[in-house]
Amino acid sequence: MTYEDAYYIPRFREMGIKVIPYHPVKKTDRKARELIRELLLSENVELLFLFNNKSISNGIAAASAWKGKVILYRGCPGNIYFYDPTAYLKHLHPRVDYIICNSDAVKDHMDKALLWRKDKNYIIRKGHNPDWYNDVKPMPRQEFNVKDGDFILSFVGNDRRVKGIRYLLESTHFYEKDIPIHLFLFGSGLDQKKYLQIADKSPFRERIHFMGFKKNVIEWVAGSNALVLSSIEHESLTKSVIESMCVKTPVIITDIPGNEELLVHKDSGIKVPIKDGKAIYNAACELQQNEELQKNLSEQGAKRIKRTLSHEQTVRDYETFIKKITS
Repeated sequence: MTYEDAYYIPRFREMGIKVIPYHPVKKTDRKARELIRELLLSENVELLFLFNNKSISNGIAAASAWKGKVILYRGCPGNIYFYDPTAYLKHLHPRVDYIICNSDAVKDHMDKALLWRKDKNYIIRKGHNPDWYNDVKPMPRQEFNVKDGDFILSFVGNDRRVKGIRYLLESTHFYEKDIPIHLFLFGSGLDQKKYLQIADKSPFRERIHFMGFKKNVIEWVAGSNALVLSSIEHESLTKSVIESMCVKTPVIITDIPGNEELLVHKDSGIKVPIKDGKAIYNAACELQQNEELQKNLSEQGAKRIKRTLSHEQTVRDYETFIKKITS
């Protein structure tokens, strides 16, 4: 059951999967609950996987009189605590049988939240494959409108507090005239007054470029010298970082739990402390001045995704998990 315009519906149907083109509109959706309940009973469903907040709240309610197993997905650490009454309406609800955790950090957090029911938590990472990006064509440098030899540092993400955009913009305050680094920001809501004010105070305002939302953002990332992620908390295995590694664009990320599992420092990427604009700038400078490091991170980043975050391993892990809970 998914959005009626979901990209993969034709593929699902081609593979013989029944698709119900519907998604809950709100967290308390009477129509969704009735529809899910009817499907659970009429289709002899054994497992119910719920992947986002709207499906979780409605799916749990729909499964109240059903005898199968309810499995939730959790993709980020934080925001769920045993002392929070509202958590028992979702992930800590007694009707939940298992929780798929996207990383070690997510499982560690859920273990603390569930106290004596840690056996509910399983780690299955959301795998990827660099080969999926073989047809991606890097955006030509002239589209960035920068000089030859300028260093293009890109950020991809929408306006959310956890993205730490303030600290990323503050990193430009440390730029030096003889180190030509340009910061390109891709995403919705980034050109708000609160961010523009920080950018306007930068002595190198002309090197900050708000690009807005781009459907083909992966091409812009592939054409960049590096991708930066300045998140300060509550993220795990961020897709923009994985995709950047897959197209062999070196990455600079903050060392928050979850994302720090994506790479080895100075081997397959660079890690910097959170809320530290100077550290972001220093990492960008190091990359800009060291072409050999750029090359090594580019190659090793893609290899690490294949080695530690492959989609084949994700499939094997789900198969093992489902066999275990249905045996």
